[in-house]
Amino acid sequence: MLNKASSINALEEMYHLSKAMSLIALVAIVPGYWFTVFFIDRIGRFIIQLGGFLLMSIFMAILGFKYGDRSGEKKACGPDSNEDFL
Repeated sequence: MLNKASSINALEEMYHLSKAMSLIALVAIVPGYWFTVFFIDRIGRFIIQLGGFLLMSIFMAILGFKYGDRSGEKKACGPDSNEDFL
């Protein structure tokens, strides 16, 4: 989804990352909207809002945790790493 960080500049990286976040938001918001339309009277606003917040947080957390893998960053610490960090 994202190119290696060394091959693109900061603006391109921001653009690609915002496309990925928009895709995740679209996948979460559109079905959530129709779910709310059909079930607002049965479930209630609070439960639907709480569920939407939870699911959106999960999707954004997945994108955040996978950011390093997707951008091509090397892991700083490996099992056989002897480097010290300042």
